[in-house]
Amino acid sequence: MKKNITNILSILTILFSPYLFGQGSGTALDFDGTNDFVSIGTSATLRPTAAISVEAWVKPDAIGTWIAIIGNLYDSGASESGYGIITNGSTGRVMFWVQTVGNPSNGYNNYPQIAMSNNIWQHIAGTYDGTVLRLYINGVLVDSKNRTGNIDYSPSPLDCRIGQYYDNNEEIEFNGRIDEVRIWNTARTEAQIKTNMCKKLTGAEAGLLSYWRFDDGAGTNLNDLTSNNLDGTLNNMNNADWVTSAAAIGDASSFLYTNSWGGQTVNLTSTNKGDFEVNTVTGNPNGVQVYRVDAVPNSTTGINPALGTNDTYYGTFVINGTSPTYTAEYNYSNYPDAIAKEPDLTMYYRDDNADPTWLDLVSTTNAAANTTTEINLSARGEFILAGTKSPLPIDLLFFQATLNNKYVSLDWQTASEINNAFFTIERSKDATTWEELLQVDGAGNSSTLLSYSETDTNPHSGVLYYRLKQTDFDGKFEYSQIVAVSLKTINSISIFPNPSNKKITLRGDTEELQTIYIYNSYGQDVTIQTQFISKADNQIVIDLSNLSDGIYLVKTKTTFTKIYKLANNN
Repeated sequence: MKKNITNILSILTILFSPYLFGQGSGTALDFDGTNDFVSIGTSATLRPTAAISVEAWVKPDAIGTWIAIIGNLYDSGASESGYGIITNGSTGRVMFWVQTVGNPSNGYNNYPQIAMSNNIWQHIAGTYDGTVLRLYINGVLVDSKNRTGNIDYSPSPLDCRIGQYYDNNEEIEFNGRIDEVRIWNTARTEAQIKTNMCKKLTGAEAGLLSYWRFDDGAGTNLNDLTSNNLDGTLNNMNNADWVTSAAAIGDASSFLYTNSWGGQTVNLTSTNKGDFEVNTVTGNPNGVQVYRVDAVPNSTTGINPALGTNDTYYGTFVINGTSPTYTAEYNYSNYPDAIAKEPDLTMYYRDDNADPTWLDLVSTTNAAANTTTEINLSARGEFILAGTKSPLPIDLLFFQATLNNKYVSLDWQTASEINNAFFTIERSKDATTWEELLQVDGAGNSSTLLSYSETDTNPHSGVLYYRLKQTDFDGKFEYSQIVAVSLKTINSISIFPNPSNKKITLRGDTEELQTIYIYNSYGQDVTIQTQFISKADNQIVIDLSNLSDGIYLVKTKTTFTKIYKLANNN
């Protein structure tokens, strides 16, 4: 598994990101290249014989030897079977491999393949229609090979796996990140691949056998969104291996692939939060994809003033080219709040979903045309409008869920409230379908620190997700970040008071408290700056006076808890 500091940074990414599950590309899995893989099982559903398509978003850290990104593969040296997208470390290439009945492999050069780039996100798709194998990178056909016959699964295929390849009694693992894996029982066309590569599916699409979105965000289960329910099981992996994905994925997309970009544009609209256009493209890229995310971004750091009512943003994905550039144009004619705040309106930019900080582009606004524009942008990026509303109705300091024996404690604090009618705590098993758990009255109007605490006395087993819904007197509402707990993997540990301006007390199992570390929001170990005042079998008191005010992470033997250090005014 990954080294300890990598685990810490991954956990910090989860705990310090205000929105995790489902926004944009959501989360992905980080495979260590040593023993990490996802086992799907031996279901015959994933053994189509006449045609198949396999897709995935991947970001390789390094290409080792023969490794399967995704596949139902078997290679004993004497016999081969199945299919998969695999990499060849000796050549640095990725290929689409399908073994057909009565047709030996005759060497790996008989499979479509191409040199693979490390350390960048890319979409890979392989298709087989019974006569031709095809390999696509980012929607572009890069190689094809003739092959005939039904797909061969004899003599005894292993279970379908993500991130691992069984080759001549040797299990070899992928090193890098994987997201959005899809298996079909049809040969997807190039147009179909381009249409869907940058947007999420529902799981009900015709011919879709399995669809793993990778937005689980925690736990050891990889959820299949199709009705086949072919969930995967993480092996040698834990919550630290769930990371923020930077794949170019949204809720909707549009695209253009062309050899001549003169006068060409790529447009994508929204219902009432502005429309986005890419134009003035240079560098002759193979194509440009534009995607739209219908949610508040997972991080709003750097956006000032606040987003207000804007819960929609756009992204670009430029495919190849020679130092390509383009102009991003945001038209807000259908967004009344943006028009009302036009003097303060600006377009913000970040690289992708894994980039926590937005930058002010100081874009050029044309009030008559209701547009704001930025020229000479390069490669991919994500864009959002800000400066569209007065301050939020509440200033939420934090919302957290903590396992307390067999119950879940739900705590939050507000620094101020404006016309706040009530809070609703919602609960979910998959961070997609939500149920109302309970309601709590708000303070109406307040300018003082207020603390709230409730308990889920009947939690389900496994990973649970919680969010806080705040509703105004006029019926308008907003959601907090999503937080997760696992009744299977998290031991009972309590830390109080939280927030604290000086001392905290840790209480829990003696073995759990044997090792304690404290990290700041950058993942730096600041334990040496604290003082352990007293220690009993199941309780430890720590003085935080020397720490700056902010958010910290307390790590015990198996748990991670976010705490808030307030300024010490004593």
